[in-house]
Amino acid sequence: MLAIVVLMSQNRQSYISTLREELDMQVNLISEREITKVLKLLKEIRNKLAQEEIADPELEEMIKRVDTSYIERQLEEQLSIKSNSIAKEVVKPLSRVTEKVEKTILPNK
Repeated sequence: MLAIVVLMSQNRQSYISTLREELDMQVNLISEREITKVLKLLKEIRNKLAQEEIADPELEEMIKRVDTSYIERQLEEQLSIKSNSIAKEVVKPLSRVTEKVEKTILPNK
């Protein structure tokens, strides 16, 4: 009974943690958009005060919109590669143990 309660509690904590991470991501995306807008406004003010367009490649890079879907796809690929390699590392010793057990139980194979 205690194990069930502990598992339910862990599941709830995991769910709450996932919600917090999602909220944090949304707040970060909103902040990124706001900062980009502020940079654009500052660029316009600087250009008005200078009476000309001032080239700043670093600023131009910062003003570009962040492609979150690209970042998400890259993370998913990296995580899937890592999880596959972890799974392989876990399966290797288990397959060896399985072979040893089969040999012990079924010596004819």
